Amino acid sequence: MDFKKISLFLGLSIGLSIIGQWLPTVFLEEGNMILPFLRMVLYSWGPAFAVMIIKKLIYRESLSGLGWNRRYFSLRWIGIALAMPILIVAATLGTVFLLGNLMHLPGFGEVILNAAGTSHSLATAYLADPNIVGLSGIWQWMSLPMMPPEIGTLLALILAVGIIGGATFSLIFLVGQELGFRGFLLKETRSMGFLGSNLVIGGIFGLWQMPQLFMLQPSLMADPGLFWYLLATMGFAIAVSFPAAWLAIRTRSVYASATFLGVLTNIAPVSFFFTYNVNPLLGGIEGFAGMMVLLAITFCLIRWDKLMGDDYDKWVF
Repeated sequence: MDFKKISLFLGLSIGLSIIGQWLPTVFLEEGNMILPFLRMVLYSWGPAFAVMIIKKLIYRESLSGLGWNRRYFSLRWIGIALAMPILIVAATLGTVFLLGNLMHLPGFGEVILNAAGTSHSLATAYLADPNIVGLSGIWQWMSLPMMPPEIGTLLALILAVGIIGGATFSLIFLVGQELGFRGFLLKETRSMGFLGSNLVIGGIFGLWQMPQLFMLQPSLMADPGLFWYLLATMGFAIAVSFPAAWLAIRTRSVYASATFLGVLTNIAPVSFFFTYNVNPLLGGIEGFAGMMVLLAITFCLIRWDKLMGDDYDKWVF
């Protein structure tokens, strides 16, 4: 494993992403509708630009063999990449039910098991109680004429838009990110095995996200829960790296991991339709419950897919 390459990638990725986040503000004024889009695109493509600099300018190597293609991303694997996020949301709800409803652990809240409770949680509690974390922001969209009044319709709409958008529009951002993490970095760390490789990749993935968190939410610096927020960010980055790597390896394409992450991120808020009084750092998709589900999936991948175990050195893009 080339530690110099990996260190270069980490430094360049963070540096180029920060520059990408700042650069549009030189040409566009705050309030311009295009500005957030450009900042997000350029930040997300920081890892890809880092790979291009390392491979083409520093080491004079080809960019081929990094999974930047869709040749093997068949309909079967597209279906798997779309279905896995839905499975993760459902399993996370099951985890919240176990830890919240049955074991009554603080912070996990509870899964609401009847329609009346669901209606109350969304229409009343989320708006009236400032201590409840949920979909209050999304619920306020209901005042717009374009939004349907029924909760079930809203839920179906978020799922449909999340799945379709995650597999299409989100790729504008995520393919560049994944070329770095599930392309270049996955190949560079393969000698460490499936677990070791993705533990390192997940850690670097988490570090890369930190500057964006502070740039998008400056108030985080003064938040008393900052440590736990950053810990959850790092933990989720590591946990999600294992199934993302599995998809990239099995399809020989970073489009698979990009699709998976896009859909998962988009539909994650759906879990709050069915829960009440949940701390997202514990019961959310990107919290403890979601991490446990992702690690359980990782265990199954190692247990039943030999390519993630003894045959790990045999995979190719």
